[in-house]
Amino acid sequence: MTVRVLGWLLLCGFAVAPPALAQEMSPEEIRARINAQIQADKQSGSDGRAMWLNNGQDYNKPLYPNPAPSAQPKPTASPPPLEFRSIQFGYDSDRLTPGSLLTIGALATVLGAPDYAQKVFFIVGHTDSRGSDEYNLKLSGRRAMSVVAALQLAGVPAERLRAQGMGERQPSPGIPSEDPANRRVQVIVAQ
Repeated sequence: MTVRVLGWLLLCGFAVAPPALAQEMSPEEIRARINAQIQADKQSGSDGRAMWLNNGQDYNKPLYPNPAPSAQPKPTASPPPLEFRSIQFGYDSDRLTPGSLLTIGALATVLGAPDYAQKVFFIVGHTDSRGSDEYNLKLSGRRAMSVVAALQLAGVPAERLRAQGMGERQPSPGIPSEDPANRRVQVIVAQ
């Protein structure tokens, strides 16, 4: 699948990323993190990850609120979603940068695997707070759709993927909202 992604992106005018731009996680690391999400949901007896994706979502509440400092994490607490900062886009654009190719390829290898045939994955786009909330929400949605399109071209079945833009509404914990580090893509197992 990785070869298919690279070939498609070359046809679209992208250059192959230089070797120094490595992917954040290997396919094995991605698989382990996804399996941890699935296992945590099984242990909790619910499909809580999908709940925030419904139309009644209160976007002002954090996706994964941090526990109070005195609170001890429960053993069945869900691990954080997969987060990719190496999936990048041009400034004010939804076009993937060449440096994103290795990560997209590794992600496609895992999400397209037959053992996840019954799973749905949400690709969630986030932005920093520069620009209006409305504009950033739309931009993050378009960016999530770009990742979904690249994954589909790499062979991940469309029925396994959903795109969701969160805009600037859920900055990374401990990072100022205007920091470019908030421009990220998350992968969340929904079912």
